[in-house]
Amino acid sequence: MAKDGSAPSALEAALLKAVEKTFTSRYGGNFEEPPVTKREDIITWYKKMKIFGWEKFHSPTYILIIYFYEDKAAMEKQDPVGDIIFYIERKSAYSILKSIGIEATDEGVDYDELESAGDKALADRCGELAKAAAEDIKTELASLGHPQMHMSDPVSFINEVPDGIPYNHQVLQKIELFCKIGEKKEEVVVFDIVFPE
Repeated sequence: MAKDGSAPSALEAALLKAVEKTFTSRYGGNFEEPPVTKREDIITWYKKMKIFGWEKFHSPTYILIIYFYEDKAAMEKQDPVGDIIFYIERKSAYSILKSIGIEATDEGVDYDELESAGDKALADRCGELAKAAAEDIKTELASLGHPQMHMSDPVSFINEVPDGIPYNHQVLQKIELFCKIGEKKEEVVVFDIVFPE
C-alpha cells in the first residue's frame, strides 16, 4: 500500500510483492506491519544521485547499492537502467539478520562510534539480504515485461555515499519502500528503488 493510502502503481505492487517474497518465502520472516511505499524526488549533484543514510535513520546506517544494467556494455560504462538502495540501521542490523536466519556477527562493531572496525563485515552480511531482495525484484520486473537485466553485486557504505551514484536520468522520482520487520521500533529496513515505469 502507498503511504498516503492510495492504491500502488503496477511497479509499486511488483516491488511490494518481491520484498514480501524475500522476507517470508526465502527467510521465513514476517512483517510487523504491511510494507508501504511513497514517492520522493531524486536529489542530484553533478549528474549523480545523492545518498544519505541520515535521511532514513538518525544513527549510523549501512547502505548497500545494487545496480541493474540492460547489458554488459552498459555495465562497463556504469550506465544503469535502475538502482536499488538498501538501508538498515546499524544498531538493529545484527538482530534483523539473526531473526531471519542469516549468519552474522557484530564482533568489532563499536556502537558508541560513528564508524568502527567491525562495520564492514556486518554491512557485507546485510548485502546478502539486499541481494536476495534485488533478485526477487528482478523477477517481478520481468513479469511486468522488463527484459532480463544484469545485476551488480552489492556495494556497501556507512552513513552516506560521498560521490553519489549513477542512475537512470529519465527517472525523476524514487520509490521508497518501508518495511517494519520486528516488534522493536528500530527493526526496520528501507529500500529506495529507481526504475522506469
